[in-house]
Amino acid sequence: MIDITKYTTTTTARKSMVLIYGPPITGKTTGARTFPAPYIVDFDNNLPVGTPNVIPMWDDTFVDKIKPRMVKEVANRRDVLLVILADLAQTLPANTTIILDSLTRIETWYNAQEKFEPQPRGKDGGLDGFAMFRTRLNYFDTLFTMLVGCAANVVFIAHQQQERNDKGDIMGQIKPALMGQIGEKMPGYFPIVMQACRNKDAKVPGKINYEWRVRPGNFEPARIPKPAAVDFIPQDYKELEKYL
Repeated sequence: MIDITKYTTTTTARKSMVLIYGPPITGKTTGARTFPAPYIVDFDNNLPVGTPNVIPMWDDTFVDKIKPRMVKEVANRRDVLLVILADLAQTLPANTTIILDSLTRIETWYNAQEKFEPQPRGKDGGLDGFAMFRTRLNYFDTLFTMLVGCAANVVFIAHQQQERNDKGDIMGQIKPALMGQIGEKMPGYFPIVMQACRNKDAKVPGKINYEWRVRPGNFEPARIPKPAAVDFIPQDYKELEKYL
């Protein structure tokens, strides 16, 4: 008889995979920093002075030291990010947090890298758009899945786009802003999806509360492990813990 126990284990620590998205100035990064012992893979260069454990992906000199650029026009943030995330996944213990700030910015750098590299060509010599998309999809699939097995919490931050009709009229708030099928698939990679919001305090005139939407609206995705009796909770990991 096969000893099945050689394949099994018992979980000993809770780990959270979280996507936080929202419009500008809604506290996305500030709220993410309330997670335990955060290490911030920072593309936006907008953190307060004195913030510890920052990996400065906005710094060309830093990026070039990790992996020399493939083209002279742009530092290779696309490939360096995978190197760094692999190291963080293997190194950081439970009760720490990897924050990627932001996914939207890495897509911008991906586009810049792709622009200056040789483009795939079809049999007719023309640009092979399908090959380019497959490469892009594989990259972001790898980005989302490579941290599933790490002990640390993972928080990815993304900016929010607005859905528009053919006339350009805004139809409603929708998913985080990544291109095409990548953006459509992205919430599915994360058991926890929250929208960062600035809401007026119903009891204190003029006061603004920074909150996470934890139940979905008509256009906004949201998902947490346990049912919530409220639509919003304060942007604090201790508040989120109540629903884990």
